[in-house]
Amino acid sequence: MDTPELSKLIAVYGGTFNPIHQGHLQAAEEISVLCGTDSLLLVPASIPPHRAVPSVTFAHRLKMVELAIAGREGWRVDDREARRNAPSYTIDTLASLRDELGPDVSLAFCVGSDAFQSINTWHRWEELTDFAHVIVAQRCDMMAPLNSIVEKWSASKVLSAPSQLRDRPSGGVLHLSQRPMNCSSSDIRAKLVQGASPNLLLPESVLQYIKQQHLYQTE
Repeated sequence: MDTPELSKLIAVYGGTFNPIHQGHLQAAEEISVLCGTDSLLLVPASIPPHRAVPSVTFAHRLKMVELAIAGREGWRVDDREARRNAPSYTIDTLASLRDELGPDVSLAFCVGSDAFQSINTWHRWEELTDFAHVIVAQRCDMMAPLNSIVEKWSASKVLSAPSQLRDRPSGGVLHLSQRPMNCSSSDIRAKLVQGASPNLLLPESVLQYIKQQHLYQTE
C-alpha cells in the first residue's frame, strides 16, 4: 500500500523587523525545525496597522532581513506588503499567498502569544484560519490564559502536534512552546541611539549595515 504524499508546509513569519534581531531568528528557526517546514517566508510589514510608522524605511528593513537570512536554505524574504498601498493587514497577505499557492499547500502564519491574546482586534481576524493555520509561539516562561473571545474562537481549532499542520491546508491553531530570549527591537534601537553596542543581539551583517547607512542615530 502506497504511503500518502505529505502536503507541502510553508510558514509565514511577519513583523516590522525594525531591526530584525537574534530573537526573531531564534523563534523562526525553532518554528522551522519543530514543524518541519519546507520553506519559511519572512514578511516585513510596510504600514503596520497596530503600531507607529517604523523609524526607518521599508527598503532598509527589507535589506536587513535579506542580510540576516542569507545562506539559510528554504528561507526567503517576501516584499508583498510594500506592493500594496494600504495598511499591512495579515488577512490580505494570507489571501494573496493562498491565491498564489493554490488550495492544497499547507500554509501556517506565525504569531507571538502576546499578539494572539489580542488577535480579535485585527482586521477580519475570524477569517485568518480560512486561509492558513496559526502557529502561536509561546515563551515557556510567559504562559498566560487566553482572553475569553480568542479562547472560544480557537478552542475547536487546536492541533495537538506540529505534524497535524500537514493534514489539511488551513484551519488549525498550534500552540508551540519556545525558549525565552530577552531581546527586543525597541531595546536595540535605544542602545544604538545612545551609541552603545547591542552586543550579540544582532547578526553581524545587520549591525554593519546599520552603521554604514547611519540608521537609528535618533529615535
